[in-house]
Amino acid sequence: MRTLIVVAIAVIAGYFIYQELFGGGSGDGPSCKQVYASCSRNCRTTETETTAYNACLKKCQGALDECK
Repeated sequence: MRTLIVVAIAVIAGYFIYQELFGGGSGDGPSCKQVYASCSRNCRTTETETTAYNACLKKCQGALDECK
């Protein structure tokens, strides 16, 4: 019975460690760099003209500066 309890505690602890390392934490929002990366990726996929792409990247940079 003790072994089962120890294994259960180890599994639960492992889950929370995994979430912290790979899941981005417990309920934390994305970091500023993650938001910028997502925004710039969106610019690359949606904008085809150079001027519109640059304006989109400028908006992303402004959001990054505001986030910091």
